[in-house]
Amino acid sequence: MKNVTRIVSLSLLGFCAFTVQARAQGDDMVYDFKMTDSGTVGMQTMNGVSTGHAIVSKGKVRMDVSGSSRTLAMPGRPGEDVTIIMLDNGKTMIYVNPKTKQYMQINPMEMMDRMQKMMEGMGATMKFDFTGEPKVENLGAGPEIIGHKTQHYRMTTAMKMTMNAMGESQTIETSSITDEYLAPDLEKSTDLFAGMSNGMSGMMGGSNKEYLEKIKQLKAKLPKGMELRAETQSTITMAQGSQSMKNIREVTAIKKTHASPDQFAVPAGYTKIELPMGPGAPPPE
Repeated sequence: MKNVTRIVSLSLLGFCAFTVQARAQGDDMVYDFKMTDSGTVGMQTMNGVSTGHAIVSKGKVRMDVSGSSRTLAMPGRPGEDVTIIMLDNGKTMIYVNPKTKQYMQINPMEMMDRMQKMMEGMGATMKFDFTGEPKVENLGAGPEIIGHKTQHYRMTTAMKMTMNAMGESQTIETSSITDEYLAPDLEKSTDLFAGMSNGMSGMMGGSNKEYLEKIKQLKAKLPKGMELRAETQSTITMAQGSQSMKNIREVTAIKKTHASPDQFAVPAGYTKIELPMGPGAPPPE
């Protein structure tokens, strides 16, 4: 039961802030950005900072990243430069490692469903329950960021999962609070980070359509505007204690461009590899 719980917690924290979706409308854009994450998973410390350059075009995103942020790391290869390509508004994610000339392709939601089936194959059953209604709050004017005035919104989500395996019962509660700073004057520009604030609870919902629909309705309450900065605090609480992760993402420069299809393709000659156990982290011991 301990190992089963650890697999689940690593998977949740590994993807707690990374469910990117790019709006299909808007001009092609290029961005410079910074990602900072910190927190603990058991005895592991997850601290890191990455910077990158991104191209966004018609529901596609390409990020060229350098640094140590685990949120943006290729699963199983933290600390190495990586190119992340997202297609179909974030439904498909491709990690490309220029050092090893390898790539892996995943569907985040399918991956969570697969993890759930794996748990069931180990004799575990999982039940999801809401712990409070997801909500969004308008907190007024935010700071000026790279010359743009912003509005401050806070999103709160939470969920409880009860897991039974090997004659034992384990309850895992998750919560996610995201402070977003949106620039209304950039409402027609394609958003680099739209969708990331769905957070851990949205990923934990997996195939729970009722919960995902509530998240969709929650996002619809936000006004049109580009996210220039966001801070997400995610927490998992279980019998063994609490595990948490804080993620800060911020746009540091932005301008229009004209993207080409080859910028969103895996280079010729690269070898496909499979996703290791525990997204964004080494296999559990």
